[in-house]
Amino acid sequence: LSFTTTGDIPEVCDDNIDNDGNGDTDCADAACANEAHCLTAQTVTQTNNTAVTIPDDTPAGITSTIQIADAGTISSLSLALNISHTFRPDLIVKLTSPTGTEVTLFNQEMDGELNLIRTFTPPDFNGEASAGTWTLTVIDGAGGDEGTLNEWTLEMEIMPTP
Repeated sequence: LSFTTTGDIPEVCDDNIDNDGNGDTDCADAACANEAHCLTAQTVTQTNNTAVTIPDDTPAGITSTIQIADAGTISSLSLALNISHTFRPDLIVKLTSPTGTEVTLFNQEMDGELNLIRTFTPPDFNGEASAGTWTLTVIDGAGGDEGTLNEWTLEMEIMPTP
């Protein structure tokens, strides 16, 4: 009994066998580079450290943006925030993605503390496209004192688009 093959034998990307005979198996084979289970996430970090005064008792607040150039799908996102304020329960903080998803990260939590230096990890952006302009909105919702947005950093794990 003999077998004769004609044409190229394709690589099967999840069987740990060098199906096409080129010396590479599964995800190490170039033929599998765009298979979803072979893609690896990249970490992208961007910071906006332009200080902005947060006006007292102003419903519109202030906005600050970060541009993300790396395209892909977000698998996780964190936002490190540094705001100086004498009474952080005055503050409302929102993050808006390039696709328009808006998430309130902090909403006048009554703890009576100073400043807002915290890292948030909202899952709401997972699965969204990463590239574009991300907008942070900070509102001082009560009178009596101003604050300063000192800086903020977005860090995200992005899966490349096959």
